[in-house]
Amino acid sequence: MSKYRVILVLTLFFLIMAGPILYIFIPHYYLTPDILYVKAKTMWVMNGHLYTDPVTGMPTFHPPYYHLFLSLFVRLGIGIDFLLIAVSIMNVALLMLFGYLLLRRLFDSTIALLTILLLPFISQYMGPSYLFLASSFSFSVPIFLAGLWIYTKKDPTILQNILTAVLWGCAFLVSPGYLFLIAFTLAYELLFKRRYGRFALLTVVFLIVITPFFYQAYVIRRFGLLETSVFSFWHGFPNFAWLKSLIVDLLSPRDGNLIHWHMIPLLAIVGMGLAGIWRLRPMHKIPAIAGLAYLFTYYHFNTQYASRILIFFSLFLMAYAISFLLSFKSKRKPVLVIMSILVLLGLGNHVMSTFQFYNKRLNRYTMYSQQVESIKAGLGPHVKPGDFVLADAKTYRRYIMPNILVHGLLAYKSGEYYQLNSTLAKDMLRDYIVLIQCKDRDEIEYICNKYNMKIAVLSRTDPKKAIFRDLPQWWEVVYEDKLFVIFRRPDEKSSTNARRL
Repeated sequence: MSKYRVILVLTLFFLIMAGPILYIFIPHYYLTPDILYVKAKTMWVMNGHLYTDPVTGMPTFHPPYYHLFLSLFVRLGIGIDFLLIAVSIMNVALLMLFGYLLLRRLFDSTIALLTILLLPFISQYMGPSYLFLASSFSFSVPIFLAGLWIYTKKDPTILQNILTAVLWGCAFLVSPGYLFLIAFTLAYELLFKRRYGRFALLTVVFLIVITPFFYQAYVIRRFGLLETSVFSFWHGFPNFAWLKSLIVDLLSPRDGNLIHWHMIPLLAIVGMGLAGIWRLRPMHKIPAIAGLAYLFTYYHFNTQYASRILIFFSLFLMAYAISFLLSFKSKRKPVLVIMSILVLLGLGNHVMSTFQFYNKRLNRYTMYSQQVESIKAGLGPHVKPGDFVLADAKTYRRYIMPNILVHGLLAYKSGEYYQLNSTLAKDMLRDYIVLIQCKDRDEIEYICNKYNMKIAVLSRTDPKKAIFRDLPQWWEVVYEDKLFVIFRRPDEKSSTNARRL
């Protein structure tokens, strides 16, 4: 296929994939914890808090550099929702571009094209899913792939090696989950290829680029908050339960469900991919590095990070499966027909599920926007940046965290989800559970004093938790509408009369 036909096919395919988002123009997955945190973190970065956790106000290892990038455009007046749509579309377009260029270099144009056309299937069933999620990791993937494409060039120049290291450094700053993927590639240069000059150049430039990461670690260390469950050097010896979990997450990283229609083609792809690796010995070292990096990321980080790294190995595994099938010259046409059907299945499933997502949430998005304006109008006059507010985790995560510069005890699962120090995260989670279920006024006052909480927010759709049943007896109502009730502690008198809408 000619270069222009490839460009045409990839462009049309991309437009069909992105079609639902471009047509409806609402951020995909707009109420997911990741997107809500992106909005909150961007808001805090714009106010000069690079390392501050929006939820707790403490410095964490959550990388701020993606949000720093977003903040530049928000300052120019671009709405954050519009920006997230644009970034998600750009991420997928560049992923397709650099993925194709890399696979064409390692295999050929036909294998590269078919593999990229299977990207919806790969992302949904062999990787982290959420293809158009505007998260920091999604933003980093094309950056890393661009560096890998340059790295695989035959006889690269010094300038090209520097550019590779710069791109990898930028990808690492955005998402440190690349630790093993980059480290093992550098180790390959040193121990197997023994290109000492190239290894030294790549390593030195990479370390220079990630200097902000070391400074962030220094800042966190000053607060005694380095320890986090996101990464650990030692989790004990892998046992049968760990191995079982690994296999399940490897075959079904999206939801751990092994009883699904996609398992049939997936198992066939895995089998043919392994056969392709065996048949095409000596295999390319990059896929082996990607597979090894996945295993180490799964052990030392967590399943969330591992599923992200899995997409790189999955791209190569799919390419090997296709190369294995196309090696049977006499059956090339039937193979292309089968692969085309799988491409259409993956694309059709992606488009259909995207429309289903929007059909369920289109009206909710308008309602959600109204709820956001309500909470901003009601809560804004009664808090200062950096205050803690008492609210249910869901209310805080959805309405308060991404819109107002105040903290809460909990936003999602625990503070460890957003890379807070493990001990502090557990303490705050414990305080939240006690507080939200509490009926004793003295205990409520004790925890509120601990975090200097003066304001509480009750959503009328909140579950009837104990504290919100009893709080009206003790705290003063300062704002009330059809969606929210806002209380002030009685020792914090306000000159503002309660507004009842």
